[in-house]
Amino acid sequence: MIDRDTAKPKVASPKAGLMPSPACKTLARPEAVTTRLMPEMLRQRNVRPLLGLSITIPVALLLGTLWVRATNPIPAVATVNGVPIFSDSFNRYQNYTRFLLGAQESQISQEIRSLERDRRYAQRNASNAPLVNRIEFLSFLHRVVENSLSHLPSYTLMQMERSLELQQAAARIGAASASRQVDAATAALRKRMGGNANFVRFLGRIGVAESDLRTYSIATALVQQDVIHRFVGKLSPIEPEAQAQHILVRTRAAALSLAQRVRSGESFAALARKFSLDDGLSGIPVGKIAAAQHALALRAQRQSSAYNDGWLRDPSQPFRVNQPTWLWPGMTIYAPVDPLVVPVEPSELETVLTMKPNEVRVAPGKRGWYVIKVTWHAWHHLTPSERQLLANQQYRSWTQQVLNAPQQIT
Repeated sequence: MIDRDTAKPKVASPKAGLMPSPACKTLARPEAVTTRLMPEMLRQRNVRPLLGLSITIPVALLLGTLWVRATNPIPAVATVNGVPIFSDSFNRYQNYTRFLLGAQESQISQEIRSLERDRRYAQRNASNAPLVNRIEFLSFLHRVVENSLSHLPSYTLMQMERSLELQQAAARIGAASASRQVDAATAALRKRMGGNANFVRFLGRIGVAESDLRTYSIATALVQQDVIHRFVGKLSPIEPEAQAQHILVRTRAAALSLAQRVRSGESFAALARKFSLDDGLSGIPVGKIAAAQHALALRAQRQSSAYNDGWLRDPSQPFRVNQPTWLWPGMTIYAPVDPLVVPVEPSELETVLTMKPNEVRVAPGKRGWYVIKVTWHAWHHLTPSERQLLANQQYRSWTQQVLNAPQQIT
């Protein structure tokens, strides 16, 4: 017979002093550790797909963009020597051009209004002639800006084409702007606008991309800077200068006859006063000049070459009776002191600077034939400001040559 008490399994009882053994505790730990790691493992399993998506989506978008560009390329509105101007850049740059022209129009209008107020004051003091001339000039500029705004697409395209033409021409003479220069200029612009956030807001407000400014505005400004610097470096520190007299006549035969008389010893000053057409009045019917302009005509006559011993003058120098001025190649960089003085023709100036002292020569010009006599030669030492002004003048000439040259524009 089985004893029921002995058949029952024995259960550990605290009272009996029976507790789980250390081995049982050891076996329970992995379950606790696994339980704690489960949330972290679940998080990692959720994050890994997200990381994969964060990489896959941009790559897919990029590939999609490239595919769209490859299958549907952005059309070019023009090409300049094989370089395209794409329609999206053209549309954005129109926004920027509209902004610039609008700012110019506002500035010019404000200055005109200010001068109008000054002119009313000047009229009371009978000294308003310079102000009127300034207002007329600004009014002309205002009309030019308005016309550009009314033809904005064609004006914008012309500016973009010219930008590419100048950059390509600068590259041909070794004056192309490096990408690091464009980067530095862009960074300087960003700084002047108060930081990157303001710069980005400006681009968004205008509706233009940074790449557009870099290509068609900043790079072109750097071309001007680099080409002018190149011209400054090539300038000679000295230029020839001379003092000379001339007599202007209509025909070559008359010029040859007068040149012979000068070589024979006759007074150049007397012949100039008698025969020269450079008298300030040639072609003007003096009897029909209005009374208000009569004094002006007489002053032009008194300051003319014919009435001052035939001397040629630099119009940027003050007038002195019967006194010559030095003539040199760069004298045109200065504005004339008196608009009544007729400037020396470039071809005549070139002849003067190649002649020897006391030499008499006959040369053609736009106004007729010249009898020229050089009295003195010297050297003009250029100041730093004159070198800069001459380089600016050479840049303007270079720009005209580039823009007037045949281009492959389609």
